Amino acid sequence: MLIDSFAKEKIDEIIRRTKEDMSKSLTTYGMKQNMRKLFDELRDLLQDSVDLTEETRRLIKAIHKKFQDEYGFKEIEPQLFSIKQHQFELEQIFEEGEASAIAPEPR
Repeated sequence: MLIDSFAKEKIDEIIRRTKEDMSKSLTTYGMKQNMRKLFDELRDLLQDSVDLTEETRRLIKAIHKKFQDEYGFKEIEPQLFSIKQHQFELEQIFEEGEASAIAPEPR
């Protein structure tokens, strides 16, 4: 499920749709709105992966708890898949795009 949430086809479709929408945009504002929509969709994909990993972690903990109770396994804390760095990078790119969209053009 996690791999499917980042399927190349899914991301390519989001990018293709954004390119198409941007090419139809007649104003800077419209292009900026399409870029914002792109980043929102990418954020949603990242959040879906966070939700999936959290659900998986809970399942692993429950299974391990059962083994611990039944067979005396010692308690573990499953290592989490982290996308914080990717979220940070995506936010930086978005902020750079926002800043350049409002910066005055050089003369």
